[in-house]
Amino acid sequence: MKNIKYQKGDVKFKKVLFSRVNEYFSNNKIKKTGNKMLFLKSGLLLLAYVLIYFLLLFAPSMTVLYSCYISLGVLTIFVALNIGHDAAHHTFSENREYNNILLYAFDLLGASGYMWRLKNPSMQGVPLIMLVVKGTLQSTI
Repeated sequence: MKNIKYQKGDVKFKKVLFSRVNEYFSNNKIKKTGNKMLFLKSGLLLLAYVLIYFLLLFAPSMTVLYSCYISLGVLTIFVALNIGHDAAHHTFSENREYNNILLYAFDLLGASGYMWRLKNPSMQGVPLIMLVVKGTLQSTI
């Protein structure tokens, strides 16, 4: 696959990209923010995290203890990327305040939601968006 590069000041490319992305969402009647499945998935992830955390505290054996450690490690990544990351980009919910509250998921996991938002560039998702709408972008690139 050929690497696609664009210049930093290429405003025309950015306008075309975002207009086509917006067109994709409106044509397919897809919200740019989370839907019921995202909320359900996030709730289940948080519930699993809390349950495994408490099981870890009262683990009856070393096997259960190590299994809990491994599970918490995996769930930490899922919670951070599925909840905190989307909240940082204000794509988890249409309500900005709700996104700001969910950004505290990073703080609960031992990271800083403030620093994540500060260091994670807002244009980071453009290459992923380009893959989503690849068929519509090939003609201009």
